[in-house]
Amino acid sequence: SPPFCVVVIPAHNEAESLPVVLGDFPASAAGIPLVPLVVADGCDDGTEDVARELGVAVVDQHPRRGSGAAVRVGLQTALEAGATMVATLDADGQHDPAEIGRLLVPLLEGRADLVQGSRVLGGELKGPRLRRFGIRLFSRVVSALVGTRISDPSTGFRAVTADAARGIVITEDQFYVPQLIVSAARRGLSIVEVPASDRPRLAGQTKKPRSMGYGWGFTKSLLRSRFARHPSG
Repeated sequence: SPPFCVVVIPAHNEAESLPVVLGDFPASAAGIPLVPLVVADGCDDGTEDVARELGVAVVDQHPRRGSGAAVRVGLQTALEAGATMVATLDADGQHDPAEIGRLLVPLLEGRADLVQGSRVLGGELKGPRLRRFGIRLFSRVVSALVGTRISDPSTGFRAVTADAARGIVITEDQFYVPQLIVSAARRGLSIVEVPASDRPRLAGQTKKPRSMGYGWGFTKSLLRSRFARHPSG
């Protein structure tokens, strides 16, 4: 069958944002058809109904388990559907769907197995000073750990080949990104970053913990990933 990319969109109570996010969704990127897949994670605001009304496939996950669990389910669903590549995109509008092609080009050219959309490379980071400091701090830690420059270690905007996705381990239900990066690096996958926009959320409030809570959760996930037994190292 012809190649296609499933774009996994984890969402917890994003009924207000989804119409805009999905309305801006391109039919294809870099010449590859895109298929959006919303993973509704314990929603009680009709997020899944909004997605279905817009003609988008939905995985309804109850009770709420976290973005990591939603991405894990989305990856599994995409691979079972025969996707050639899988991308992830936040449902709150902070990522620009028009930039998905930037993620796919390095995969199509064989320059990478995993492509991360970096808000650092995309320009000046927005948000509170503590958030910007945390991203810079964890960038140094993750980069040293995996031996590859990772300027944005907490982004939810990425794309991966199907073959690479099958080997990536995600057991963290919430703070999954450091585990994903460490797992990919340990398996010898090539990781590349491309510039990505850093946009404000379209509606509602962030579902993430406050800055200190987020930093502690990220740290614990990183430590568990670092010291976990792994078949490749």
